[in-house]
Amino acid sequence: MNKFISFLLGLAFLATTINSASATTINVPGNQSTIQAGIDASSPGDTVLVQPGRYVETIDFKGKDIIVGSLFLATRDSSYISNTVISGGGNGSVVTFKNGETENAELCGFTVAFGETKYIQGHQPLSWGGGIYCINASPYLHHLIVENNESDYDGGGIHLEKSNSTIEYCVIRNNRAKMLGGGFYISQGNNHITNCIINSNEGIDGGGGEFLYSNIKIERCVIFKNRSDLGSALYVHQSETTIINSTITDHSYGYDVIYSDGIILTIVNSILWNDCDYEIDSRTIQAKYPPNNVIIAYSDVRNNNITIHVDAQDSLFLDNVINQNPLFVNPDIDDYRLNSNSPCIDAGVSRYIFNNASILNLPKNSYKGNGPDMGANEFDIISSVKSINTDSTIKISSFPNPFNSSTIIRYSLSKQSHVNLAVYSITGQKVKDLLNKSLPVGNYQTQWNGTDKSGNNVSSGVYIVRLNTGIQTLSKCVVYMK
Repeated sequence: MNKFISFLLGLAFLATTINSASATTINVPGNQSTIQAGIDASSPGDTVLVQPGRYVETIDFKGKDIIVGSLFLATRDSSYISNTVISGGGNGSVVTFKNGETENAELCGFTVAFGETKYIQGHQPLSWGGGIYCINASPYLHHLIVENNESDYDGGGIHLEKSNSTIEYCVIRNNRAKMLGGGFYISQGNNHITNCIINSNEGIDGGGGEFLYSNIKIERCVIFKNRSDLGSALYVHQSETTIINSTITDHSYGYDVIYSDGIILTIVNSILWNDCDYEIDSRTIQAKYPPNNVIIAYSDVRNNNITIHVDAQDSLFLDNVINQNPLFVNPDIDDYRLNSNSPCIDAGVSRYIFNNASILNLPKNSYKGNGPDMGANEFDIISSVKSINTDSTIKISSFPNPFNSSTIIRYSLSKQSHVNLAVYSITGQKVKDLLNKSLPVGNYQTQWNGTDKSGNNVSSGVYIVRLNTGIQTLSKCVVYMK
């Protein structure tokens, strides 16, 4: 029976190249056997939709503004991120953007792993960006795990150069650069890194990230246990860097956590709690560079001004900076949420202006209590940066599957939730709402008879039943056969 279902799924994907007025969805391996073949067959605006599995290849977007994604695109089920792997096999950068791709080029829902870029004496190869290499292009990178990649030079995980990209809801971990930027290397760009986990990366300097001649905004990120034998966890050179509502902790290697010789470093609503000589080391290293300005506000800094080193020609402005143990839930297992008695709860600020420039303006619905908390994880809210690895408290199944008249969707809730149960096409269009109401803890079942919201029978094919509680989402593929 399992083989029969797999066969039907294969037929469904093989037969389905879905056309709209302006775009085509190319299924891999249904329509094309590899991801790169799917990219090669695509046109701007198309989607290359990749089924779960391990794809040993390196891919190049070749200047195309297309979407390349796993079934996470259609289902929002984060399990597809870890179950759809692009493995470089040690043969260069796993994913490359180098031909002017814009923010309409999108990579989503994959684990990007085992890329390796090597320097060859006497040659000038691409030796940067083991996981993702991006130059003169600005793709949108989101809901990715970038892990176990290596570069002989800069950017073990991700290398961005002359790029204005947004990177969000990503886990960047266990990458290594033999030079700079174990997790990230960013040069000459304007980049926003938000809701990311950056941990256990390694480089000679900038174990977590290296930022040069750029404008960087880091928001709602957890950055921990990155290693730099000679230098810092984050190295900032001649860059304007803003860190908002982030947690930077558990660094014990290297001389300092953040080394800045770069124009302006602004930290608001954040936690810096590490075991290094300096939490922040700001220096103007050469006379040709302007002095540094360091602004730290509404943040928890271990030993505050004792571990903040600023050269005499530089400036330091502290505003409502505390020095109290943040009381994480369990740092031994990398759980950096706040305990209920943490001094960081409600200790942040929702709006912050410095020198007539608006640094921060948070809407009320983005935090609970009298004010935002310090750090990435708002107390009593399941953090978005943990969403990729969150253990499920809901379950879903269906029977029969495939079906030709109706299928019963069974689901269970471990706590009271407002439940939305809906059916979607494989490309993400909603077909029908099956349920939208608050339910107590328990086991439930709902029937779907293969009709859309107008009561018409849908076409034969693969559909996705999505159960959403507002905090967690699970999905189930079902096959309808007339």
